[in-house]
Amino acid sequence: MGLRSKLDLEGIRNIRANIDATLEVALVATARQIAADAAERAPKDTKFLAESIHVTALDFSDYDISRIAAMEEFAKAKAAGETPKGVKIGPNTEYKFFPEIRPTAPKVVFVCVGAEHGINNELGIRGRQPFLAAAVYENRGLLSAQVRTAMNGLSVRSVVTKPKSLKKAVNG
Repeated sequence: MGLRSKLDLEGIRNIRANIDATLEVALVATARQIAADAAERAPKDTKFLAESIHVTALDFSDYDISRIAAMEEFAKAKAAGETPKGVKIGPNTEYKFFPEIRPTAPKVVFVCVGAEHGINNELGIRGRQPFLAAAVYENRGLLSAQVRTAMNGLSVRSVVTKPKSLKKAVNG
């Protein structure tokens, strides 16, 4: 016979065991990049909106960190009475934060805007450009690149062996 090939079954078991975790890592990395780009693009009147952008997954969330940072930024702006862009903030002005939402299934990740006025900035105020949709569009190829990179560590080894002599190969 000709050449023989042997497939490393341990490699296949490794892929099966680690594929879900690998995909989750790629999803979270992509979502974090989208969140960072959206925060960069978000209006910065008080920085509250930009700081409110966070990532949640089934077993992971930036919600509390984001909410605290957003409220700190708003408190600074409120104490000053005016934002860097000249928007006046009255003593009774409060910004509200949406409650946390989380996916209920694995391999699902949300990029969320916690500030209630974020939807108006994204969809409805004249002169404002969408910040979240633009970040998603900008990173549309990132997930597949992240998955390819993560999957490179999960490989199956194939070993090809040659017969010791040509006579043995012909006679089988």
